[in-house]
Amino acid sequence: MKKDIFSESERLDSIAAEVRSVFKRWGYKEIFLPSVAEHDEDLKKGLKITYENEFYAVKPDPTSQIALSFKDGLPIRKFYLREILDGINGTFQAGIEYLCDDTLKNKVEILNILISVLERLDIEDFYVDVGSLEIWRKTIEDIKEYEEEIFKALRRRNLSLIDDLSIPLDKKEELWNLLNLRDKRCGFEKIDRLMDLIDDERLYADLGTVRPLPYYDDIIFEIYSPRVGFPIGAGGEYRVGGSHGCGFALNLELISEIYEIEEDDDFVEVDGDLKASYERARELVKDGEKVRMGI
Repeated sequence: MKKDIFSESERLDSIAAEVRSVFKRWGYKEIFLPSVAEHDEDLKKGLKITYENEFYAVKPDPTSQIALSFKDGLPIRKFYLREILDGINGTFQAGIEYLCDDTLKNKVEILNILISVLERLDIEDFYVDVGSLEIWRKTIEDIKEYEEEIFKALRRRNLSLIDDLSIPLDKKEELWNLLNLRDKRCGFEKIDRLMDLIDDERLYADLGTVRPLPYYDDIIFEIYSPRVGFPIGAGGEYRVGGSHGCGFALNLELISEIYEIEEDDDFVEVDGDLKASYERARELVKDGEKVRMGI
């Protein structure tokens, strides 16, 4: 079934305007990324194409695209709103990236901005699950030959995949306990420190949270609402050369399902003589007013 592009665009426009305003109030600048990028193994997602015997990616993952474009000059605070392709399938996203040398500050700032955005959209019934890749890497150091199977089980949250592994029972129990650990605190200093510094009841330590994208370094998180069956956003920390980054992306199409549009009545109605009405409208806009032209 074809989408109602006009109706959907109206909803996305309202959401994008609110999200953009929050990002700007936090001091972030919009980055306009090229839709087509030269092929690179570190460039994720996108529609892969060839043109004149060269390989390209159309609308790839912005985080990897920004990372590949990074030169120097910290700190960097950027945001984007664009469609992201994964093959021929696309989703409209709003994302934000903060690169700096303070690995604690960037996570605290990014998570606080995430909360600001959702509150601005009047989405209060969300929660954020925060996990750690490093905890899992350390836990499976002695069974590294099963790393691929274990991370597959984590991504799917499928305990039976761990059951089938030829590892000692006590090790399986350790993995099960980590996979099922979800609380306000988890006993791991890096996550517990974030919980203390942000101190929001909607943040949880959830060690079963694992993101599939390979550039994440340690702390990762997913954003949920009980009104949607899939994560409405996700993010985490990563490295760019010797620098540290952290960011998140929101799925605007999923957010559209739970976002309530409020009618904007702060318009000046302009009507009458064709020439005079548009001259008046131009002056009103110049003065910062919003106008609605008569049909």
